[in-house]
Amino acid sequence: MAQGIKKATYTSLTTGITEQTLNGGNDITIPKGIKQIVGIEPIVVPVTPTANESVLAKVKLTSTDIALYNCEFLANPSAAILGATGQMHVAKSKFWPLYVPVNGGEKVQIKGTALVANSVAPLMGANLYLSDQPPILPQRKGKIGTLTTMGTAAAKVVTDAAFQVTGGSILESVYGAVVPTTVAASNPIIASGNVISSDLLPPFPIEFPITPVGAGLGALIAPTHDGIVEADIAIAMASTTNMELSITMERAVSVAPNGVVGVVYV
Repeated sequence: MAQGIKKATYTSLTTGITEQTLNGGNDITIPKGIKQIVGIEPIVVPVTPTANESVLAKVKLTSTDIALYNCEFLANPSAAILGATGQMHVAKSKFWPLYVPVNGGEKVQIKGTALVANSVAPLMGANLYLSDQPPILPQRKGKIGTLTTMGTAAAKVVTDAAFQVTGGSILESVYGAVVPTTVAASNPIIASGNVISSDLLPPFPIEFPITPVGAGLGALIAPTHDGIVEADIAIAMASTTNMELSITMERAVSVAPNGVVGVVYV
């Protein structure tokens, strides 16, 4: 088996929260001989950090040549900084397996959308991993919930009361991300995610850790964020599954962060 990578060149996400086509707005053509899109690795890079502005975005793979269904995932977050000068920490990128069968020659689009509007537009690129062997596992699909302000109390906040997933049979994994809004000293963000659904078989409640955001001290604070971690679960679900997504703040904070939950299924 041989594997290769097609790169989507870095493209501005603009200062809004509108979808942008990466690779300079151009399609990516799957090379001849390729039989599988193995996965995608989105990468977001802040350009000019602005105090109290985190960077958070999602990636989506689309095509009129391939049946891709839902195919959106979070990219690496960058926690906001505090101060007129400082280094913004860029979390490590996350590889998302896809297992999409192709024949070569198809055109795909890799699209990025900022979830937080930034004063200076961040850049986003992506690596598309390819193989000359057809997949032996079913195609993975992904869907992201709504970015929500958490509040400051150590309490549960529902981010999506009626989150619906269609066309799946197994909920493979769940994940989430929290990022600061206004940065304050001695203010780590510690949270966990929650998924509840009577359409899961069995309908177990799902609680999972979310990567914490480290605290800082002083007038120039650059909190650290170590990226996104999936919680593997593998629970059967109905072809149309309704879920409640939520995030629980495990510790009270002085300023409310933003949070979002995502699911991966087949």
